[in-house]
Amino acid sequence: MARRSLLERIGTLEQVELLKKLATLALVEVEEAKLELIRRDIERIVEMFNKIRDLNLPEDLEPLYTTYFGGGNLRDDSVERVKESEVQELLDRKLEEGYVKAPRTL
Repeated sequence: MARRSLLERIGTLEQVELLKKLATLALVEVEEAKLELIRRDIERIVEMFNKIRDLNLPEDLEPLYTTYFGGGNLRDDSVERVKESEVQELLDRKLEEGYVKAPRTL
């Protein structure tokens, strides 16, 4: 059975009250109308982390990391020649505000 987070264990009204208390502790003002939006956003974030936690990943999988100074376990960059047709395809695309507009990926 998967562990439930604090947000999953308490009701919606209690979550809003918790957000009010956190806002007070952080010395920030949050409009009442925004509290529900923030609560939903946090709920989505928690759901995303729950999905990540529940993934069936191999035990020997190395985490991806990087540091401020570079390094990490990423592949080395390499210089590759670009075909003339690929360059022309990019040049033929419509520019938006000076940038090449690429197709949506999601």
